[in-house]
Amino acid sequence: MGFLNADDRLLIDFVYRDRIDTMLITRRILRRILHGLAEVLATSSPVVARVPASHKSEMLAWEHISALQPETQGEGAAPEAATPQQRQAMPWNLLSKLDIDAHPNAFHLRFEDSAGLLVSMSTTRAELHRLLANLRQLARHAEWDLDTEIGWLIEADAPQLQPGHLAS
Repeated sequence: MGFLNADDRLLIDFVYRDRIDTMLITRRILRRILHGLAEVLATSSPVVARVPASHKSEMLAWEHISALQPETQGEGAAPEAATPQQRQAMPWNLLSKLDIDAHPNAFHLRFEDSAGLLVSMSTTRAELHRLLANLRQLARHAEWDLDTEIGWLIEADAPQLQPGHLAS
């Protein structure tokens, strides 16, 4: 992922073993993606559904922070050998839509341009939190200021420890 100053677009590479699919994202679409991902994460968790309304934001913030913590890799796991790939030449496809289907243990994402399906992938809940965090970081790098009204993400950025709240 990166930001193209000259085009004022985000650039995302989807790396496969045999190719790289590159996509550009506009500010307008990224705003919708950030809000959509935050909404899907907020409404799809059975754990969050059981939390009282007064603590849902804190629970989502805690879940987000936990998903961003580095995981320790098992001792027997060997890193996969990377094969150098080349990004296709411009022009790159412009993302026009992201569909997200929530399932009990996974999320299915379809990134589409105006001609149809480009990239389809499945993620876990933690991976979806990390995707959201990476997209937010890129938006901040681009100085787009897109997610200031998503309460639980603001809480995750600077958790407030107060008596009687989940974090305390």
